[in-house]
Amino acid sequence: MNKGLLDRDNPVSGLHPEDTEVTGRVCGAIAQIDIRQVYKNNSNNAIDAAYIFPVPDSALVTDFHASMGKAEVNGFVMEREEARQAYGKTAGATEGTLLPGEGRQDIPGVALGMIPPGERVCIHISYIQQLEYYGNQLRISVPALTAPDGYGILPEECSQSREENFSKTRLVIWMALHRRAVSFQSPSHAIKVDRPEEYKAVISLQGEYTGLDRDFVLLCTFREEESSRGTAYCTGSNGGTLYMTLVPWLPDAEGAGARDYIFLLDTSDTMTGQRLAMAKAAFNTMLRNLSEIDTFRIAAFGSDVHTFAGGSSLPYAQASLDRASRWISALTPEGRADMFKALRYALPPGNNGKSIIMLLTAGRIEDSDDLVNYVKHNIGKNRVHVFGADTRANLCMLKRIADVGRGSCQVLRQGESMEDGAIRMFCGITGTVAERVGLDWTGIEAEDVFVSGLINVRHLEPITVLARFPGPLEGKALLRGNTDGGIFHLALDASDIEQDNRWGFIEKIWAKKKIEHLEGVLAYTAPEKYERVREEIIRLSKNHNIPTAFTCFVAVKVVPDRLTGLPVPRMLPVFQPAGEVYNDGEGQGNKADDIERQSTGGKAEPLTRSEILRMLARNQQANGAFYAGTADSLLAKLNTTALALIAFTAVREGTNIYRRQLEKSVKYLIERVTNGRITPERRENTQTLLRTILALKLCLESGVIKQTEEEWVLRWIDDIREGAEASLALTGGQSELLDFLDGDIQWQCRHTIKGIAAINDSPSILKKRIALSACEGDAVPALARLGVLEALKR
Repeated sequence: MNKGLLDRDNPVSGLHPEDTEVTGRVCGAIAQIDIRQVYKNNSNNAIDAAYIFPVPDSALVTDFHASMGKAEVNGFVMEREEARQAYGKTAGATEGTLLPGEGRQDIPGVALGMIPPGERVCIHISYIQQLEYYGNQLRISVPALTAPDGYGILPEECSQSREENFSKTRLVIWMALHRRAVSFQSPSHAIKVDRPEEYKAVISLQGEYTGLDRDFVLLCTFREEESSRGTAYCTGSNGGTLYMTLVPWLPDAEGAGARDYIFLLDTSDTMTGQRLAMAKAAFNTMLRNLSEIDTFRIAAFGSDVHTFAGGSSLPYAQASLDRASRWISALTPEGRADMFKALRYALPPGNNGKSIIMLLTAGRIEDSDDLVNYVKHNIGKNRVHVFGADTRANLCMLKRIADVGRGSCQVLRQGESMEDGAIRMFCGITGTVAERVGLDWTGIEAEDVFVSGLINVRHLEPITVLARFPGPLEGKALLRGNTDGGIFHLALDASDIEQDNRWGFIEKIWAKKKIEHLEGVLAYTAPEKYERVREEIIRLSKNHNIPTAFTCFVAVKVVPDRLTGLPVPRMLPVFQPAGEVYNDGEGQGNKADDIERQSTGGKAEPLTRSEILRMLARNQQANGAFYAGTADSLLAKLNTTALALIAFTAVREGTNIYRRQLEKSVKYLIERVTNGRITPERRENTQTLLRTILALKLCLESGVIKQTEEEWVLRWIDDIREGAEASLALTGGQSELLDFLDGDIQWQCRHTIKGIAAINDSPSILKKRIALSACEGDAVPALARLGVLEALKR
């Protein structure tokens, strides 16, 4: 661990936190974290101390305070030239002092000076961070604040025992959410969750005192639904700052044209073990998202490029899917990744293709202008989308490739399954995209508006808006645009926006956005306006403690004069750490790797609902069916497919990434039931038809079925009802089908699902069948049944 209070001369020192308190406030996807720590010098010697800020890379420190005996240290922003002069005049000036902002706008830490033996140091640091939505999940992370043993690193001469020096930590995070949350989970710590209101939550560590010896990670999962919500930070009659989150549900096109896909899989030495196994699983699922009119190619690359089917572009069908699955399964790691060769294969010089290229790589590559320039000059009408399957991927280089490749780039996030991440990205790039999207203000006088996500608006991907308003908040905001499936619009009325004066950090994020905008246009500003823009940047910087190109974050130590007792200020130098107090060999921030090692470790993943859905998805047939083998009867195939659909849709959360696959399953069921003459007249068909109708009803209620196909599905259900009525008129008696179709039935009710699914096997028996299956494909019937039972638990 190379953060916190440490000795500049001797990293192995007696400085360690006695007490730590972390308080966080999250509004939408904006966070402010306050850290308060108490340290004590337990060594027998004075220590030349520096405090290295324990903050994420994307965070911005906005406040710093330290007290040591009678001395006080405060951090704030000054104009750069004023800071240079102040450092030169005060006794605190040192040779080679680094001013924050010289080559970087953040500040690594502050040199505090000498700490006598036995003296305590009290630290308060505050930072803000704009978090990212990843699909329907928000991730909040607080870096580790103690070494992994929980005590800090103690020298041999330390007089206190480790037990006496145990670091006490309290953590509480208050959340005001902009989306309806389904769950709060931490892959790193045991947590307690309080939900006082639907959009509010309080997260704390389980137990009052727990050592924060590793990154604290909180994953908040939201409902997959359209939503609009906002928060306004009000400053009296002078207006305030508005923050909105808009999540659009985009209508699908009635039919998409044929597409050609090129899948590139990194099989270099960096993709060994479980990482390659998960990448193969992701590829198998991505292939099953293709339609019968699509074509595809696959290539694996390490030191060389290996192509499937000789590099030919094959039509998507069951035969080509089976061949591709076997070829992917046989891939092994090979040498160093030569991404240049792989992209030359996908983008030969002078090509006139229009392919969607999906590149999955560990991403541990060096920067290369030659590679970027090659893609730029040969991209044509193709698009290159990149997924980095390693938390240590060279994100900058991957983004450069995606940018010139007219595509998108995502990397594996901590706590996320690689398979889920890759599939979510693939569904995003192949899903509905809105065009000519605009944000209109009706009655709201919005100024200095900054919108994220307005370009390439995609289905259920959040759009965030920050703006100033000068007076009362009245009227509404309207997001609207066009898709191939029609026009969409999403409104947020001012009366539904929560107004509160506790979220001042919203204004800081808005100020940061405006500063970045002004700095970006400064180079193109006319000379007569340059100074005015520069002054506005400095004003915002000082008001909100945000370092810029013209300002820097400085620290001033105030010590009472020994003779007069009057306060004497001294400028403190910024400290650039030269070494590490603690290094676990992997560095900080790789919790995802730790989780991966813990969750795999040579053992199979536990059969959670999420893992069951992944296994089903990667074993779906090309036509959308779920079954074990071609020898199954039509009724068996229909029953297994219906149960699989029920497993996916009985609980809505976590299924949106499989939407295209489920659409194919809906089509398969209706066509096969119709063409196979599975009619209500035959009693043995009743259970199959009921399961099929239940699956379709759940798909309708969960939004899986396209709006343009809802009428077709409902008409088919009416045809089954008419068939059941006709059969009843001939035979008399009672019809179980009509009892359900004409009764007051809640199709998403647990009792209804349990009754119609009628699964008599116990979970333990089903798990044994899955474990004894020769391959995952053979286990599909058991997986479908177990998936329904897991859904019923919820």
